[in-house]
Amino acid sequence: MHWSICVLAAVLAAFKTPSAHAQSDGVRESSDGVRWLVVPAVVRGGSDGDESVGVERLHTAAEALRQELVMRGRPVWRADRVSERFEVQGSAPAPTISQSDIDLWVERSRAAVRYLARADYKAARRELKAAQRLADRAAAELNREAARAQQVLDTCLFMVRAYVETKNDVEARKQARECRRLVPRVEPSAFRHTPEVRELLAEV
Repeated sequence: MHWSICVLAAVLAAFKTPSAHAQSDGVRESSDGVRWLVVPAVVRGGSDGDESVGVERLHTAAEALRQELVMRGRPVWRADRVSERFEVQGSAPAPTISQSDIDLWVERSRAAVRYLARADYKAARRELKAAQRLADRAAAELNREAARAQQVLDTCLFMVRAYVETKNDVEARKQARECRRLVPRVEPSAFRHTPEVRELLAEV
């Protein structure tokens, strides 16, 4: 059996973690909270060869690449840590969201829009952060319906607008990246956001 061996290095944004967790498992966190994951992959070719040898070579190559990334200063997940984290997250019960939660989220989103219209950015950010905490807790549920996912993205982008209009470019870009993570497959409403906000979302 012939084995073609390749090793993939992928950045998994879904594995973003706070710095406290990063320190607990001994891996340095990057400035944007993203770590690299080396993913070994075997492509089965012909009919000759030793399968066990191919797999062993594969894991050796994967570990060599991981060490090389570490030496270059890249934060890289250890395979055992990834397995543990996947088991914890994969076996956790899906978050539930009640109708009252949704009503509160809509209320806070609308309040934030009113504050933005009055250029009261402090109050707008307060309402938007509260709305986003709910969206983060139940992202899967909120993304299940297209219209609701659209609302989640638009609400999140209002926070980007608040940062843009207060000249906080770093936080605006960071927030745009968070919006795209939260709602990955929806485009913003055509006429609800400024060109600057739409451009930031397109860039991340």
